[in-house]
Amino acid sequence: LPYDSIALLVNALIHVESSGKSDAVGDTHLDFPSIGVLQIRPIMVREVNRILKKKDNKKRFKLKDRFDRNKSISMFMVWKNYYHKKSDIETISRCWNGGPRGYKRKQTLKYWAKVQTALKEQK
Repeated sequence: LPYDSIALLVNALIHVESSGKSDAVGDTHLDFPSIGVLQIRPIMVREVNRILKKKDNKKRFKLKDRFDRNKSISMFMVWKNYYHKKSDIETISRCWNGGPRGYKRKQTLKYWAKVQTALKEQK
């Protein structure tokens, strides 16, 4: 995907996930809530750090980094570039919402519709 498509997608995901609020806390019914503009859970921070380690990258993220807009976007990009180098934006969006097989889950269709709306609003 061209860079501008990714930038638009990230902005749309941020809009859907948190309305752009860096201090957003979601999924409070869970033991470990989602945090920040992209609503990142601790398991995603661990996964991103695992990917970085596997790629011999010394960079590591901390849980508090989820409150930082730029660090949240960086974590998303590590995940996307590892798992979705050639995926379309629907697959990326639905997996961001529903996990590794999110693109197959019916419940991610509503999320994808919200992302599409947010994408259209940017144009």
